[in-house]
Amino acid sequence: APFANTKSLLFDGVDDRVDVSSISSLNNASALSFSGWVKKTSGNVAGFECYTTAQDRIILYWWSDNKVYFSVRNGSNSPASSSLLTIYDWNHICGTFDGGTNTIKLYINGVLVNTQISQPSVTSATIGNNFHIGLSNGSIYSNGNIDEVSLYDSELSASQINDIYNGGAPTTISGAIAHYKMGEDATF
Repeated sequence: APFANTKSLLFDGVDDRVDVSSISSLNNASALSFSGWVKKTSGNVAGFECYTTAQDRIILYWWSDNKVYFSVRNGSNSPASSSLLTIYDWNHICGTFDGGTNTIKLYINGVLVNTQISQPSVTSATIGNNFHIGLSNGSIYSNGNIDEVSLYDSELSASQINDIYNGGAPTTISGAIAHYKMGEDATF
């Protein structure tokens, strides 16, 4: 991967997580994007989420079945976007949501790998109160490295996602509503 990582957070799979204060712009959002770099070994989990219940969540994680999942739910079991990933090195994962077309898209290493329709038109009114890095499904802790987590209140374009992936260094594009450098002592 072109990612030149120098610092990240290593999660132990037991009890490590980062609880983030409220991100109110994710509440009732009709468009958003989650982006980050993850590194794990086979059988482990690494990712981040806004999670209230299985029917009220936004998740982006590389699961123990070696699939990357992205899902946006608001009171129903809308289909998740997923794709197999078995390269155990740094990988860039990104999910985008467009409520206007009821569509989510999953990108891995700058490439669109899956699209799902039948999504909600907006996120729930309180989902931004529950953002966690290193936690999946509300109770499963990540085991691996996570870095450069960025959240956007818009659907990133394929070229913007490709720019993040090919940046060659930890990077985000303008317009992020939150960016967690995960080790460089700086967030916004």
